Amino acid sequence: MTPQRPGDGVPPDDPGFLHGEALFETLRLVDGRLWWMERHLGRLRTSAERLGWEGVADESALRSALAEAVTERPGGDGTERVRLTATNGGHTVVSRAPIGSPRPPHAITVRGAWSRHQVLAEHKTTSYAGYALAQRTAEAAGTGHAILLDENGAPGEAATANLFVVVDGVLATPPAHGLLSGIARQVLIERLRPDVEEISSADFERAEEVFAVSALRGASPILTIDGRPVGTGQPGPRAGAANASLIRSGIEEATTP
Repeated sequence: MTPQRPGDGVPPDDPGFLHGEALFETLRLVDGRLWWMERHLGRLRTSAERLGWEGVADESALRSALAEAVTERPGGDGTERVRLTATNGGHTVVSRAPIGSPRPPHAITVRGAWSRHQVLAEHKTTSYAGYALAQRTAEAAGTGHAILLDENGAPGEAATANLFVVVDGVLATPPAHGLLSGIARQVLIERLRPDVEEISSADFERAEEVFAVSALRGASPILTIDGRPVGTGQPGPRAGAANASLIRSGIEEATTP
């Protein structure tokens, strides 16, 4: 199947259009090579299998779509993203665009926006309106991140990234129950061996460091949450170490479709 571009039509009866039955991956493009491409494709394939979506295009079609996006305009200075969307109706859409400016290192919280029982949230689907609304709310408040909390105030993830915290000198990240296990999160779990455990609201409030992690933007320190300083209110060493580790991993695993 020929990959589609933004603006190409997805039929109105496609399950991706009707019901949000589509998966997507956003990959970082650096000098014509995609970071963690095999991990991204593996996650998409695993999600399709677990969700029982048999209409998603096969891997050769997905690789062809990525190859066209990468080769249509040579170059890339590390500031571009390639988005791959695969619907359960067999349609594949690719786009390529700048990543954009760094986000402000501040966050707001959205209570009740995350639940450990939201199984669909463990997959990167286009059923994304709640996350988009939370992120727009954060940006309207002049912050860069919306941190999703459960009804008790415990953190799960940010609207567009996973969370890592440092409490009493120990690095931790919440388990992937009701939240997406991001590619960068997976890399850091392998390389930095954080504790993977639920983080209480009390521990979250007294964390020495909090940082957001994504495959596109790396590890981004969060210096204030709801106007309250995190730790000293300055970037901490663990976020810097995490970002350096992600860069090394991305370079090591960079490849072409």
